Amino acid sequence: MVDQGDPGSWSRAAAGALEFTRFDINKITVRSYPKKYLSMMLRGDARIKKWDWRWIFEYVKKWGKEPPGDMWEAVKTLGEFSRRQYRSLAEAKNDFDYAEEPLYEVGIDVDAALEEARRDPLMPRVDVGECCGKRALVYLDAVKISTDLATERLLKELKGVQFVKRRAQEVAGNEVQLEGGGVLKADAVVVAAGYWARKLGVPVAPFKGYGFRTNAKSEKLFADMSKGIFVVPLSRWTKVTGRFDLDGSDDHRPAQKVLQRAREVLGVAKSPRGARQLRGYRHGGRLPALHPRRLPRRGQDRLGGRRHRRLPPRLDLRTRLRKTRRRPSTRQEGSRRAFRG
Repeated sequence: MVDQGDPGSWSRAAAGALEFTRFDINKITVRSYPKKYLSMMLRGDARIKKWDWRWIFEYVKKWGKEPPGDMWEAVKTLGEFSRRQYRSLAEAKNDFDYAEEPLYEVGIDVDAALEEARRDPLMPRVDVGECCGKRALVYLDAVKISTDLATERLLKELKGVQFVKRRAQEVAGNEVQLEGGGVLKADAVVVAAGYWARKLGVPVAPFKGYGFRTNAKSEKLFADMSKGIFVVPLSRWTKVTGRFDLDGSDDHRPAQKVLQRAREVLGVAKSPRGARQLRGYRHGGRLPALHPRRLPRRGQDRLGGRRHRRLPPRLDLRTRLRKTRRRPSTRQEGSRRAFRG
């Protein structure tokens, strides 16, 4: 694995709310999305500052077009695989706060969201409930994890992996050219670089988000869509995340707006105690041109880190693939599962 920084450091800013069977709501190529994004900007919950023109060109070409029909089956397969892997890790040792519990969404038109969810090709299980004294859409198949602790756990699972702390300058076939000299060869090269894949000619958009680890308390996993804030209660802290900025700059002033929104959502007069800032990108990538044979792995577009650094592409060099044994699912409909720590 070639990485200039610490492996996994850019995965810590994500909220950690996993929605394996919801995808339709995240399609940014639907005709209504530009209007939706404009409304976010007018509320002060998003901004456009720096982008990749190649991505804009690809986006315009795909805007308003439906993806291939067989894509949904591919996305469903990826979601099921991802859920199995997280569950399997938690059953062995739950040291990353894995929990299967509902996600509540408030600040939306619940009836309209319910109808939209019923039209979603992935057929998510949803219901209507209450959160924060408001009517809410309840997504029943959600999972929450601590992205910080999950990163540490996954690094422990990488047995026999060689780490090369260098900047990758170019990828040519099965070779990786390192900055300052040196070439690494492998049977295959996997680029998992998120926004920085643009340096390799991939049209990617930098959708920046901000996350905070706080001592604030919350009983439920929820998102206030009117404020653009996710709240994820964990055992050692509560993660608060927000914003969806088309911005690849080093200007992180909008982070303070996330804290302000968090105060409003959590009902506290001051910034949540012990707030520790994390920031990173959700890349737009080739999402408009998503194809079953080019699907990114689940969570690949959720990058974040403790400090904002312009890291080079992170590359995995693998000479063999290990087959993963499938475990039978024992989850009961609508129930929570408990895992040992």
